Amino acid sequence: MQRFGVVKSPQMHHREERAFALSIMILSLAILCYLLIVKVNVSTALSISFCAVTITLITANIANFVDKISLHSVGLSGLIGILYYFIREAEAEPNIILFDAFGISIILLGVVMTARLYLKAHTYYQILTGAVIGFLSGFGGALLSAHFLQHHTLI
Repeated sequence: MQRFGVVKSPQMHHREERAFALSIMILSLAILCYLLIVKVNVSTALSISFCAVTITLITANIANFVDKISLHSVGLSGLIGILYYFIREAEAEPNIILFDAFGISIILLGVVMTARLYLKAHTYYQILTGAVIGFLSGFGGALLSAHFLQHHTLI
């Protein structure tokens, strides 16, 4: 994208540059979700995960038009939201691997958020906003995806 003049640097410091990259990722993931669900018929958990990631990216792109947010925080906290959804769903028979992944993800989120602050890549507000948006859209996206996959069919 830098070669074609869409972005000035690979870091995409300005939120205007991020919109195009996010849109490409959203389109790619939406197509992948459709193919996985309709053509390949993958497991429900994988379908929910990919759909939730797509919803998280859509939410991040919308938020990006308002203000620059930390996409690192969005990604990791979105993962935490999705894992939280699966932990809640597996309440009857807890899975230690989910709890381990959840805990490690929270630690990684703290490390990444601290690193972004240390590098002065984002402000505290941008990092916290990204984390909140990521968690809410990851968890909400998983809820919506699960509901949709249980009650509707795609062609």
